[in-house]
Amino acid sequence: MQKNIILITGLIFGLFSQSAFGQAPGDTVTVQSFSFKSGTRDSTVQFPINSNLSFEKVIMQYSMRCKNAQVSTTANRNLGCGEWDYSCNTYLHDSAHVDSLEKTFPSHLISGFTGSSFDYTTQSTYDFHQSFQKNVTVNNIIAETASTIGAGTLNISSVLPTDTHSAKSQFLFTQTELSAAGLIAGDIDALSLFLNSNPGPARFLRLKIKHSTKTVLDGVSPDLSGFTEVYFNNTQLTNGANRIQFYTPFNWDGLSNIIVETSFTNRVNGAPLNFAATAGGSGLVSKGDYNFDFNGSNYIEAQNYKGIQGNGARTVEAWINTTNTAGGDEIVSWGTNATGQKWLVRLNGVGRVRVEVNGGNSIGTTTLNDGLWHHIAVTSDGVNASNIKIYVDGQLEVITASLSQAINTTSATNFRITKGHHNKFYVGKISDVRVWNVQLTSQEIQNWMHRKLNASHPKYANLEVHYPLADGNGIQINDKSGNGNNANVINGANWSQVVGDDHFKYLELLVERPNLTFYQGNYSLNIVTDTIIDSVIRQVHIVDQYSVFSKSGTVESDSLGVINTNTYWEASPQNIYNPSGVLIGTVPVPSMGTVNVTDLPYFDRAPSKFEIMSFVTPYGINVDFGQEGETWLFDLTDFLPILKGNKRISIERGGQWQEELDIKFLMIVGTPPQDILDIQQIWKVDKKSFANIDSDQSFEPRQVPINALGTSFKIRSAITGHGQDGEFIPRNHWVNIGGGTAEFNWQ
Repeated sequence: MQKNIILITGLIFGLFSQSAFGQAPGDTVTVQSFSFKSGTRDSTVQFPINSNLSFEKVIMQYSMRCKNAQVSTTANRNLGCGEWDYSCNTYLHDSAHVDSLEKTFPSHLISGFTGSSFDYTTQSTYDFHQSFQKNVTVNNIIAETASTIGAGTLNISSVLPTDTHSAKSQFLFTQTELSAAGLIAGDIDALSLFLNSNPGPARFLRLKIKHSTKTVLDGVSPDLSGFTEVYFNNTQLTNGANRIQFYTPFNWDGLSNIIVETSFTNRVNGAPLNFAATAGGSGLVSKGDYNFDFNGSNYIEAQNYKGIQGNGARTVEAWINTTNTAGGDEIVSWGTNATGQKWLVRLNGVGRVRVEVNGGNSIGTTTLNDGLWHHIAVTSDGVNASNIKIYVDGQLEVITASLSQAINTTSATNFRITKGHHNKFYVGKISDVRVWNVQLTSQEIQNWMHRKLNASHPKYANLEVHYPLADGNGIQINDKSGNGNNANVINGANWSQVVGDDHFKYLELLVERPNLTFYQGNYSLNIVTDTIIDSVIRQVHIVDQYSVFSKSGTVESDSLGVINTNTYWEASPQNIYNPSGVLIGTVPVPSMGTVNVTDLPYFDRAPSKFEIMSFVTPYGINVDFGQEGETWLFDLTDFLPILKGNKRISIERGGQWQEELDIKFLMIVGTPPQDILDIQQIWKVDKKSFANIDSDQSFEPRQVPINALGTSFKIRSAITGHGQDGEFIPRNHWVNIGGGTAEFNWQ
């Protein structure tokens, strides 16, 4: 069977137009759809519905002119006709006819898994991480001085907030107050904290100290390196004074301020440890953070939010962490590729930020697929795509490519994270996604990229969406902006805890500090290195089994449904890692069964979408179509069965806004040369690769029953495509009528 390749993309909304209808033979009924001034490419037209009225011919009058009849130049490439050639296809939609598309769907969808054979177990599985902790015992205090800072009676839990699974806090102590407390230059050997209530564990407790010239910790440029680790051990804290003896002293220079950092990882939440504290001072805390892992098939989609619309100013921010080198990772997107009116932030093939706006690209210069966390921000004033700015880790990028083009995004699809129009899913971690309807300044980005967002942000009223991606469970992503733009996880949520030492964002400012006593002295110590194994539960997989349900009264199937859901862990070896993250061993996991993922064939049905024009727009520089434009006439008499009543008409494929269009249907009243009983589309409008078509995975051969009332039949066939497979290589086509030898063959 001849394969008729027809293309499809998305849709936009439109307006309504109609004409008066003539009656006498020879009259021409003019049905106006779009005009040169139409602000839409998706509308409704009204064709005659008088059953006594017949037409001998229908002509589509298709006129095109450059925008406002102006002429584009090399200096202004989009003044009149658009610079580049684009597909600009016109469709009539008819719900009285049905198209079907043969498809397949996986028999099982397994969250966080993309293979075809899944060995599973119902028992929890873990990965194991070694750490070498230092257990310090004081045998004898030979000499010692104590220096105490703070004598307040407040209770604070932010030092070690064990009501979360893990956290990191930092507190600044100035040289002035250290010296005033009696501390002298030299080794600091221990410190103590006074616990007022809720004794409990702080596992994997680390203390680190560093010199600093800062006088305040504001979270703008947090201290993430340069520390000396002085303590690391699983620690049980009790009410009263808790002495923490260092396994290695910190040598204070006597001149600098110091930052004391604590972190812990408990894996499960407990009661908060309430320490004695004093108002004032400077501190930071980050607590209870999680990672959301994108595996190449899952993504997040807003329930109703469709992104910044029209020419609105915008800013998109996110933290990303990936090692993927395949390229094309999509981070956030909205808009519809059918109209070209899209906004897409992705990584290109070498790991640099790439912003796509209506077909144009702006590309940064910093490579980001290095397995480290990076903050990205993309801003626009909404006036012109050449005004896009890209920031990486708070620094303005040099943009290597840019398109001077107006921004006008509209959305047929909701806002998405990691799935855009190219379906090149992101692989890695994404955190703290923020969308603003204003162009943030570089200072605003730098000041708040590490900090937990709150109403003190100067542009807080302009926040449209905030997904911290730090909930740690569930498939609903709550919008923290207060606007209710919640989202859902599609194809499985992958959450993992952030250990205390790795916290670096969602920083909260603290205005209290714990009462702290520093010790300097001479000691006899016993230090034992303990090898500790931390077990981290692996991702659980949700396994949905699907079935195809037959459409009532037919042999074809057209609906899918979940018939069974299970929760499994993958039966793969559990890994053991050393403190550097190097795999040093595995523990086998016996399989309790296997889920084999197969393809379920089914038919997807939709109202018919008839292509009545396939046009490629001109290269527009210096093109002048004049005030009236250029006009082409096309005989659409064969389409009479669908040219009745109200019909939706759309222009799609990306080039519909390159020029202005005026489309009229000239319907000549009279007796047709023959009565056209019906029109039937063989394949649903779609776009598929040549390989899929050639292997009959798409546009497969179909047997088409003919209308028993018909006496003659016409088959209209058009082959279209782009690239070597579609344009430059001869292909043989055929149509077979009633079996036997094919009646029609052509190249």
